[in-house]
Amino acid sequence: MRVTFVDKVRQKVNASKEQVFLRRDFDELGDYRQVGRALARLQDEYVIIHAGHGVYAKPSIATKPELVIKKLSKKLGGRVKRTIKLGGTRVYFDKTITIQNVQQRLDRLKLLMAENVLQRYSIEQIRKHSLDALSRWKKINSWNPGYTEWEHILLTGSDDLVREIMTSDKQEPCNRLRQSPPYVDLVDEKIMEKLRETR
Repeated sequence: MRVTFVDKVRQKVNASKEQVFLRRDFDELGDYRQVGRALARLQDEYVIIHAGHGVYAKPSIATKPELVIKKLSKKLGGRVKRTIKLGGTRVYFDKTITIQNVQQRLDRLKLLMAENVLQRYSIEQIRKHSLDALSRWKKINSWNPGYTEWEHILLTGSDDLVREIMTSDKQEPCNRLRQSPPYVDLVDEKIMEKLRETR
């Protein structure tokens, strides 16, 4: 099965012990545009969070702004001042203030994306495509616990259950599982741009 460029970037993120990344950390994998597209896709999959200009973080660290600042300061040194955004918090190097909850906007985007996929594909097509993607990610050791749940649902769940997971406003397990959707490749970049504008 073909390993895509996005898979390579995903594998690097998942295999790394680092929790904070700079865009330049991925320069050896491809050109500027390739890396940009791959990082945008991994944001949609909630593999990474865009935390500021050229700054990315793993979701597990997003609730610990002080730790992100510490790790980012180590990477950048004292050469520049930075502002980063994590969840509902904007963090300056010298203070923290509360802003609009970014997580709610992300949740809305994931729901719009799932609804768009359901409008354009049958459940059978979604199952097949998603299971193919999960199989590919498993082979390259790019896996998270949410994928295990998705795999079980797609293999054994009814069509109604798949549809509910993709569209219900329940936090558990629906909204949580939409954060790592295996059908993400069914939404092309032009559609994603429109969805980002409407959320």
